[in-house]
Amino acid sequence: MNTFTNQVTRTDEKTRRKTSHHDTVHDVSTFTDAKTGKVYVVSGGGDNTVNIWDALGGTLVNTLRGHTNDVLAVSTFTDAHRINVSHNELIKYISKDVVEHIVLPYSKYSFYIVSGSRDKTIKIWDALGGTLVKTLSGHTGSVRAVSTFTDTKTGKVYVVSGSVDMTVKIWDALDGTLVKTLSGHTKYVGSVSTFTDAKTQKVYVVSGSGFRDKTVKVWDALGGSLVKTLSGHTGRVRAVSTFTDTKTGKVYIVSGGGHRDKTIRVWDALDGTLVKTLRDHTYAVLAVSTFTDAKTGKVYVVSGSRDNTVKVWDALGGTLVKTLIGHTTCITSVSTFTDAKTGKVYVVSGSYDKTVKLWQFE
Repeated sequence: MNTFTNQVTRTDEKTRRKTSHHDTVHDVSTFTDAKTGKVYVVSGGGDNTVNIWDALGGTLVNTLRGHTNDVLAVSTFTDAHRINVSHNELIKYISKDVVEHIVLPYSKYSFYIVSGSRDKTIKIWDALGGTLVKTLSGHTGSVRAVSTFTDTKTGKVYVVSGSVDMTVKIWDALDGTLVKTLSGHTKYVGSVSTFTDAKTQKVYVVSGSGFRDKTVKVWDALGGSLVKTLSGHTGRVRAVSTFTDTKTGKVYIVSGGGHRDKTIRVWDALDGTLVKTLRDHTYAVLAVSTFTDAKTGKVYVVSGSRDNTVKVWDALGGTLVKTLIGHTTCITSVSTFTDAKTGKVYVVSGSYDKTVKLWQFE
């Protein structure tokens, strides 16, 4: 286990002191640099900043400042541009030994971070350059959740945001225009995710809401219509995620319930039926994510709870696989990534204890 904090704990060298979040870590995400294969962890904190970390090295790479209140949500996306240039032109930007192995036309990848804040704005940042690209304004309450999706028909990238103002908004990621406002929740929207139906290529937005609403809603992302309302949680819905079963192609929604519920529910994304209820947390489930084991094709759910634990579950079997203990207070966020070089799967968790922890899944 690696721990990213003011004291960066490493297994292969002495403890080194690094600047970190000075308040709650509200959310975590990851992205991989397509050029180098290096994986980065992104974290949003109660200190109004977004931190970027070298995931496996454990070092802080950059701190993004610009929000005027807590950063409650982070996500990432990649924009790929195919550009027709000669090898001689590419040498201006990339070393000659690398250029010789590039097949033209060359794809230029740009990596972006999306952050949502209690200051009611969404910011889009150049992930590796660290510069602010856009500020999206339109919500009248704190932005509690952000996600992204790509329209496979047009290649356009969109940002999805959920807010205390009870709406979900969809934005053009690169030009910053508001595309849709989805209204229907009766309390704040605290979590959002997306999925694409492989048969129709239609994109759907999934949103979870709190307090008396207690529902998960499924929306036609670009059409703007409400498709399904999933009811069953006995408390607020604190987290949502999605996954595709690679064996069947079926898409599922995962949702985490608040302190009166304490469960994780797995739903058929398109017909809305409840497939599994996962029980073992002793307090509110604040975060959920998923990953697929490349060797077996089995899908796992990762959950973080106010009971200070991270749990890993067999998503469709419904069994608890592992409980990860190390945080000293509640877990606010979880994410996962696979190291392309080794095939190893890692779980990332953020907490009220001001740390981000990295766990290797075995």
